[in-house]
Amino acid sequence: MQSSGAVAPSPAAFDEDVERIVTLYRSAWGKLRATDPQAWAGGLSMPQIRVLFFLNRAGPSAVGEVAAGVEVSQPSATETLDRLVRAGLVKRKVDAADRRVVRNKLTAAGREMVERPWEMRRAVLAHALRDVPAASRTAIVDGLELLCSALEVAQGEPVEREDEREREREGIVKERAKS
Repeated sequence: MQSSGAVAPSPAAFDEDVERIVTLYRSAWGKLRATDPQAWAGGLSMPQIRVLFFLNRAGPSAVGEVAAGVEVSQPSATETLDRLVRAGLVKRKVDAADRRVVRNKLTAAGREMVERPWEMRRAVLAHALRDVPAASRTAIVDGLELLCSALEVAQGEPVEREDEREREREGIVKERAKS
């Protein structure tokens, strides 16, 4: 993602940049995760947590989509979803377009379970950035947007712009207010 007149960095400089980015990312992620609430997952297994996060990202999904998304067999995904339904974290609904398909969707409790650690991370970030000058916060946002764009392009995904993310956030906030 270079501008047309940019000179490509040397392989050594590029490798150093990548290593520094990975180191900083791991450091920041570790500090944010260290603030996760104790036992926030309420005794859920790792496969159950992975399914919750998948459904949060993907939205209502058939069991086969869940299985592919979390890379488990379909029977394993079915068993995990059954447990999450019994726990009140996932609900099933027949697909309006194809009544043979059952979609699995997070309940309000399931969404809250997924959002719980992120709420704490937001609070930690807000506290850490409170005294950081606006120009520096803008530089952080710009750098993270560049990183996300580069990753999306490398993965062949469409690049989501800030205004799209803002509309999505507003929709989630409005949906929570209704629940």
